[in-house]
Amino acid sequence: MPRKILLWIFVGLLSLGQFQRIELGGNFGGINIYFHDIFIFLWLINFAFIKKINLIHSKNFLQKTIKKYKIEAIFTGIAIMGITLNVLLNKDVISLLYTLRLISYILFSLTLKYLVSNKLLDKSELRFKFFGTGLIILLIGFLQLATIKDTRFLAVLGWDDHLNRLISTIFDPGFTGIILVISLLYFYSLKTIGKNFKILGNNIVSILITLSFFLGIALTFSRATYLALVVALLTLGIIKKKTFTTSFLKIIIFIAIVFLIPKPGGEGVDLARTSTITARTSVLQYEISIIAPKTLFIGNGLFSEQNSLEKNKFIPSHSRMPDNFLINLLLSTGLTGTGIAIYILIKWVVKISKLDPELSVAILATLIHAQFNNSAFQPFVLLMVLGGITSIKTKNLKLKVKN
Repeated sequence: MPRKILLWIFVGLLSLGQFQRIELGGNFGGINIYFHDIFIFLWLINFAFIKKINLIHSKNFLQKTIKKYKIEAIFTGIAIMGITLNVLLNKDVISLLYTLRLISYILFSLTLKYLVSNKLLDKSELRFKFFGTGLIILLIGFLQLATIKDTRFLAVLGWDDHLNRLISTIFDPGFTGIILVISLLYFYSLKTIGKNFKILGNNIVSILITLSFFLGIALTFSRATYLALVVALLTLGIIKKKTFTTSFLKIIIFIAIVFLIPKPGGEGVDLARTSTITARTSVLQYEISIIAPKTLFIGNGLFSEQNSLEKNKFIPSHSRMPDNFLINLLLSTGLTGTGIAIYILIKWVVKISKLDPELSVAILATLIHAQFNNSAFQPFVLLMVLGGITSIKTKNLKLKVKN
């Protein structure tokens, strides 16, 4: 099957969100997989065994990589040590499976980067596909809000209950919101990333798409998403100085939309609500108060389940980790790991900002959002960000794999 068609299938699967989730039972209770996980696994098998593409092109590949990315290698070592101890001491196999999923996503991204670097896949078409994912999620979100405003029935299946909020196929307004923000920023990059999308540079088309995304983001009533969007637009205007006035105008328009959209009722649409802030703050305070010396030193391991997340034994829950990304890093990798991770993130965001402003701002928006929803590790959000990185619009950034 042609590669382009395969990638459109992947876009379709990703757009289906939680509808393609498979929850295992019995001895495998608590484990879930997505059809896009199966797709990625088969894609990687295809690369490794059928196409015989040797991504590790040299016997010294690992040594060269570690030497070149020393800081990243140190963080990886800390993370691996924490994961290993968590599995051995706590028998937390699920955390290991989450880690394997993360590795598969990174390997999938490397294969896409390989195709782009070797001109087997056009970077602008790849960026367009990830923008298309967000566009489909937006349209389904509008349909959901027009037909099913009350989604509180999903609470019995382990999801948060929402009323009059756009949750689309992701079943969560916060995660849906940041995906829409990332997609909008990818849309802005398409006008300069390639020649195949000249129509997107049309002012009318651009205004319609921007307003549609603004409306969708506003209807999530996710304040973390609002903040991420505003900071993203402001930062993009600062990086691209000529567009500062335009970015500022977009912020004003978005704020106006937020105030003008109907707010039919329910705590979720009350932008002055404090219950979620209180709940999340209590969890974070509790997490910090019980941190053990071992946790500060090496962490509990990535994706380890935290005790503070109280669960009703009669109602399933999909929560495993704290909502705050930095606290999650601290609990997972300790003080040293967290410090190194922050340094790595700043280093790469600054580097990418000089080459692909929209992508760097999308990463920044995700990190801001992750301080309230821990969206950086959410599968759909993570794949959207990685997709942008694989389709970076310059050949100067040394992320590619050589033959």
